[in-house]
Parts: sequence; C-alpha cells; structure tokens
Amino acid sequence: EIVETENGYVVRLELPGVQRDSIDIKATDRNLVISAERTASSDEATILLSEFRSGTWSRSFRFPHSLSREKVTANFRDGILEIKAGKAVNHTSVSVQLED
Repeated sequence: EIVETENGYVVRLELPGVQRDSIDIKATDRNLVISAERTASSDEATILLSEFRSGTWSRSFRFPHSLSREKVTANFRDGILEIKAGKAVNHTSVSVQLED
C-alpha cells in the first residue's frame, strides 16, 4: 500500500514471519528498495503441506517526486512495515533581479 500525502509518502507492507533484523531499507533520489529474509521453520517434524514461503525477496518503488532522505522513517510492528518518506524540496526556477 502506497499513500501520497501533501508532504510525502507512506508505504505499508505485510511481512508476517519476518524478523526485524533481516529487513533492509534503502532510499535514493526517487527510489525506495526494501529487502528481507524469511527463514524456514526449524522443526524436526516432516512438513506435508506449507503455505509459508522462506527465502529472500526484494521490492523497489519509484516515486514521482524526489525523496528527502533525511525525512525517511520506518516502523515494524505486528508484521506490518510502515515507511514514511518526505518529499524533497526542489527549486526548479528562481527570480533574478536586475542590478541598477
């Protein structure tokens, strides 16, 4: 889920079974890259059927506006990763006064 606000973006991902220290988040100019690893169950029992996927995965998102890398925060609670990223202020034009 990606939500755009006036000042930034909020990205929410469901990551059930993922350990907090396996999550890696990188923010560049207009991109956000999230990767994580879900480890396989270490039970001694024989698994007949499993709907759980283990291994590493990565997702990347490109935004229409540049991200302010100083304003990126992340929170991981109850299997939900929430990342907030502020929009960078870009000045594309300036007014120039003529000197006398």
